[in-house]
Amino acid sequence: MRLLALVLVLSACAPSATPSPSPGAVSTDRVAIVEPTAAIESFSYAPALIHVSVGTKVTWHNAGAQFHTVTSDSPGRPFDLSVDPDKDASFTFALAGTFPYHCGVHPQMKGTVVVR
Repeated sequence: MRLLALVLVLSACAPSATPSPSPGAVSTDRVAIVEPTAAIESFSYAPALIHVSVGTKVTWHNAGAQFHTVTSDSPGRPFDLSVDPDKDASFTFALAGTFPYHCGVHPQMKGTVVVR
């Protein structure tokens, strides 16, 4: 029984050989701000979950008619971008990690950048 417990503890601490991709994640450096007509509650980032490499500059494009933000939820708020209609905003991810974000104007809009 003790041997089994030791094996379980050691296997839980061992690093995995390859990280498993997040379901629905897309490898891209561009995110669109989506505004379905007359449906503010459906405003979103597309794709909402992206994977990039360290050093990648990610660009959010606002093709809509409303002002939006791309505001980090991470401690220290490493980015808080303003995105006017028909404009782009970019941020270069210099560190590995998971960076959730939201729109400060439309809080239902949420996204995540995973940097490896």
